[in-house]
Amino acid sequence: MSTLPTHPTLRHPRTGEPLRAIGYGRRGPIWPVLGGDGTDPTPPADPPTPPAPPTPPVPTPPPAPPVPTPPPAPPAPPAPVDEPPAGDESKLPAWARAELARTRAEAAARRVSERAAHVSRDAFAAAGDNGVNPAALLGSTDWVARAGQLDPNAADYRDQLAAAIKATAEAHPWVKAVPAGPGRSGGELPNNPPPPGRSTTLDAAVRAKLGG
Repeated sequence: MSTLPTHPTLRHPRTGEPLRAIGYGRRGPIWPVLGGDGTDPTPPADPPTPPAPPTPPVPTPPPAPPVPTPPPAPPAPPAPVDEPPAGDESKLPAWARAELARTRAEAAARRVSERAAHVSRDAFAAAGDNGVNPAALLGSTDWVARAGQLDPNAADYRDQLAAAIKATAEAHPWVKAVPAGPGRSGGELPNNPPPPGRSTTLDAAVRAKLGG
């Protein structure tokens, strides 16, 4: 049995295969009539395309933070004052130079006075060992001048102190200690209080001499 031919162009509407002849007639192959069996030869329509999902809304970006306001610019520094270089006092006003000189002179005098008081206290204690009357020594203006020149911090301060006491005694013999003699009748008793105006302690003698 020979195989019936297939149509070169027609296709079965459902299977999609080439349409095959159902027999032969006087004019050749007999082709089936599409829809002759009562079915709709039209291929079923494709199912409707589902609607596209809704596009999600674009998220709104958060608002930008406020731009900070820059702080105000600091005020311009005042114009520099034309001051003299450090240590150059020649450009200072006359009143300033005079005030500096006065302050320095007072400081120097105060240092000399304090040093002389310190030296005089040491001399009062050492005068007896050097054959000098302590009260008479501190009453000498020559001694006050010498005391202001000694440095209590010097390594040979004790030697300088003894030399200054001896030099004052040689220049002013009246400051030397008077050897004890026979008692004077009717004189001042040893235990009697000193006469008014005479210093009885070292500090009192120093203050009296230096005006303290």
